[in-house]
Amino acid sequence: MALDFRTNRKIELFRRWNTHIELKRIKSKEFLICIDEVTFMSNFKFLLSEPGFASFADVAIAAEKILHIDPAACILNCRRSMEFAVKWMYSVDKELEMPYQDNLQSLMTREEFRAIVGQDTWQRMDFIRKKGNTAAHNTGKITEAVAMLCLENLHIFLDFVAYCYAETYEETKFDSALVPTGERITTAPAE
Repeated sequence: MALDFRTNRKIELFRRWNTHIELKRIKSKEFLICIDEVTFMSNFKFLLSEPGFASFADVAIAAEKILHIDPAACILNCRRSMEFAVKWMYSVDKELEMPYQDNLQSLMTREEFRAIVGQDTWQRMDFIRKKGNTAAHNTGKITEAVAMLCLENLHIFLDFVAYCYAETYEETKFDSALVPTGERITTAPAE
């Protein structure tokens, strides 16, 4: 990403991974300063308020951040986040008994698990699982549209997890506009 240092009074903001970076001139030297830790946006930010969700929340946020950079890695992280969440469910839900084989397919296909998540959510999860396997084992092109659908399906599943297991719950909807684009935004400085 090239920076334009020709104008002293110009401030450039970059939106990359939903972090804004501001160009400042201090004693004739340019510095990039992170100014946006507080306004971090993500479809999965709601998970961060629940300490028990940390293992899968961070991976979901990472998946969202890399969608436009590497769609295959995004899908792999969607699958990882989902697997961490499923294993977490087995660890806290008394109705779920861990099977002998604890791979994702075995965990997802147990009747007790399917009854808890419901058919629609289960199909969305199976889509993520299959696309994650494809991304891991095939060299074919993975499109951003498929990765975006995996993110949306992951959001629906993790919103369900929050609904069932969080101390407090507020429904959230997936917003594709929150997915970082890496596009450059230029604004004029405030005088």
